[in-house]
Amino acid sequence: MTTRINKGRQRVDMVKMKNARNLQVTFSTRLAGLFKKSNELCMLFNAEIFIVVFSQGDKGVLCFDHPSVNPLAEGFFEWNLPQPHINVHNQHIVARKEGGTRDLSTKLMSLEAILEKEKNRGQILIEIRKRANSL
Repeated sequence: MTTRINKGRQRVDMVKMKNARNLQVTFSTRLAGLFKKSNELCMLFNAEIFIVVFSQGDKGVLCFDHPSVNPLAEGFFEWNLPQPHINVHNQHIVARKEGGTRDLSTKLMSLEAILEKEKNRGQILIEIRKRANSL
């Protein structure tokens, strides 16, 4: 009976790959690992993480972000995109920014309505307390 000798995981040298297929497979694998670890950090430690990867291949711009990071990222990068030169990547960024802005506007209006209701409820409770104390 022959026993197999398994080398296990081996270290990969950090050199530029020449084979385009191997390069894309390694890129996708490492990117998936990076996003997975980022997601774990967000869940375990309530960390706010924003990662942007500009690929030279067909994929273009890839990003991972914690939902509450959009305002932070917009403030950090100041998304002032040049209007004359709008390509596909910039259109994706603009669409993502506008979607985030719409979501935040909707949440803000909802919270303002709740705040107004709570203010009214507080005024009613103050009036009831005043009436109870005057009796």
